Amino acid sequence: MMDMHSVAANFTGIDACYLGDHNGSWPNGTLGAGTWTEFGRYSPTGGEMMACQAGNDPWSASYKYGLWTTYFFLALFIAAGIYNAFLSLDTLNRNAALLSPFAIPARVKAVVRSLDQRKISGFVPEVGVVLLAAVFAVFSLAVCFGIRPYYRPPNFGSSPLGLRSEWIATALIVWIIATATKRNPLSYLSGIPFHRLMSLHKLLPWFCLFFALVHTVAMIVRANKPQPWRVTLATNSAYGWSAWTALASLAFLCLASLPPVRRLSHEFFYPSHIFAAILMLAACYDHFEGLLGSWSYLHAAVVLLGVAVVHRFAAVAFVSRFFTRPETASVEVGGDGVLVVKVVVRNAEMKWSAGQHVFVRFLTLHPWSTHPFTIASLDASATSFSPSDPLKRQMKFLIRPHSGLTARGTGISFVLPLLLALVEGTEVHAVKDVRLVWAVRSAECVEWVREELERVVRLVKDDTEERGKEGRGWMGVEKLEVEVFVTRSETPQLGGSKASSSDDLGGIQEVAASPSPLVLQSGRPDIAKTVDTATRTSHRLAVVACGPSSLLHETRNAVARAQLAIALHGKVKSAGEGKSEDGVEEIVYWEEKYAL
Repeated sequence: MMDMHSVAANFTGIDACYLGDHNGSWPNGTLGAGTWTEFGRYSPTGGEMMACQAGNDPWSASYKYGLWTTYFFLALFIAAGIYNAFLSLDTLNRNAALLSPFAIPARVKAVVRSLDQRKISGFVPEVGVVLLAAVFAVFSLAVCFGIRPYYRPPNFGSSPLGLRSEWIATALIVWIIATATKRNPLSYLSGIPFHRLMSLHKLLPWFCLFFALVHTVAMIVRANKPQPWRVTLATNSAYGWSAWTALASLAFLCLASLPPVRRLSHEFFYPSHIFAAILMLAACYDHFEGLLGSWSYLHAAVVLLGVAVVHRFAAVAFVSRFFTRPETASVEVGGDGVLVVKVVVRNAEMKWSAGQHVFVRFLTLHPWSTHPFTIASLDASATSFSPSDPLKRQMKFLIRPHSGLTARGTGISFVLPLLLALVEGTEVHAVKDVRLVWAVRSAECVEWVREELERVVRLVKDDTEERGKEGRGWMGVEKLEVEVFVTRSETPQLGGSKASSSDDLGGIQEVAASPSPLVLQSGRPDIAKTVDTATRTSHRLAVVACGPSSLLHETRNAVARAQLAIALHGKVKSAGEGKSEDGVEEIVYWEEKYAL
């Protein structure tokens, strides 16, 4: 009988063992130095096991599959970061009227934007996210199932299939956490907006669950070969509580995140989601046992979570002066069959920009969670119309409750500040023509923002020379169309209009206001037609949408069709003879979702 050193030396690679049952003899007839178990299986020596694995995907090198998965996502985010950096540099140069060496061809941008914007249906992510998921699926499945062998002879080590799938699932944990946090470093570094990261965050756990299940099944099949399954359960801690707890927690995270389940109660979903994630990480620590550096992935995930929590606590502490000065707000409730809550934070000290959202914590309702709301007002210090006195600064929110505390905010909350910034803001811009299309259920909903809308419409209609005297000059908006569609009224009308003013004694007097420049229409707007018309009458176009998923879906696909036309022809061709030069050559789209 040969000793283990001679076995390891003489029979390396594929010659050292063969797949299937092993009877303790080697290909040249030499008997092994191992022993036989009570269940009639050969148990090799450590040297024999290493020699067998050397050419058959050894356990000691299996950590590379986690690295490959990590490299895949690193390459993705680095590529996105470079692309978005070039876009930002190009924008800076164009705004400064300089020749840009960083310009990306318009057709390339149109292709990328088309993939990023088009959705097949409201139940699946954007085409770009689906394609990315498909590419990762091909990559990960090829890595997991394209390499042989799947199993070793009994007692010759763990299943290679189970190890590959385990490492892929382990590496995915980091990226699941990295794409989940609200204050996300990946967004800053890559330029990918948070809602796109959330699309990835919703998909990656399903990949993780799939490979975790492959790992579980492969390891059970392997464990059942050398001895009965009941013996393995009783003697092997790797198949103990932590393995099943981690798997169950991951399954819960996936199933509870499905939109129909999540919408049942956000107040239950959020804390249970956090608890299940922490429980899964804790169980993984016990299950992995730190083998082959597996804890490194868990350490990275914990650090990401910890930084997010500390940053969140520090931000709240800074704004509230270490929780000694919480903001107070007035709340006004109204609506005609449609509940709308108007929240106004008066004398707000923080500065904000148009379209910015903040995370609001309701101390008397759900103090453990924060909720994102778009600020529906413009910072008074950034406008030439409103006074910059901090006492005049009001942070307004328009909230439309649906189910739970924070299911929605109204669509105009995001669009209105952008409009105010274009018309009243002090920042230089080149926007000349603006068209606002707003669909509401009742005319009463318009009253919430009627004053602001009427003011900007009248300002734009002012004489160009008068506007120049007020500081807006040639950079101001020259044309503004506001179309308000009331979907649940045959003859929509605005209520009575009165203007209030303050006299020298501080009293309030009411005077009759001029007729409203706003015109209400019945029915629903044709979003696709609106976008199509705009793409055929402009050279450069920005489309901003906020609303329910149906509106976003229609807008997104209309813009994606225009992007495809630009990619194919260089611009969107106008209808009619001799008008092909009028079509849009570049179109930018941004959307704000009610909920992520």
